[in-house]
Amino acid sequence: MSHSSCTYVEHERGNLFLQTRTNKQKVKHERGLFLSLFSFITLFFLLCAL
Repeated sequence: MSHSSCTYVEHERGNLFLQTRTNKQKVKHERGLFLSLFSFITLFFLLCAL
């Protein structure tokens, strides 16, 4: 009984680790998208100013 619960906890911990890892990658991806969009808008405004 205690052995199965122990493996369950380990399994849940592994799931949590995978979730946080994918979330970090998603955040990194969204940050990159935001930076590229921001630089594009900045370039656009600079071209309009010229």
